[in-house]
Amino acid sequence: MSDHAPITVDVLIFEEHIQTIKCSLIKNSKEKHHFVNKLINFIKSLETDSIQNITTLEEVVHLLTNNTNRIWHKY
Repeated sequence: MSDHAPITVDVLIFEEHIQTIKCSLIKNSKEKHHFVNKLINFIKSLETDSIQNITTLEEVVHLLTNNTNRIWHKY
């Protein structure tokens, strides 16, 4: 016998068209090195502990997308 109650969570996923773009960096180039380092540092700085609802999740995803694009265009 357990004193724990089971919890069920339903996550609704809606179909949505997402535009995709393919870009590339030259292998072992300085630009690739800088891009990867900047992106890793940005991802580490994201505050994912505070994601408690869909609105906050969407904000974090948009922040990640915008900064990834900004970093990409820089390098």
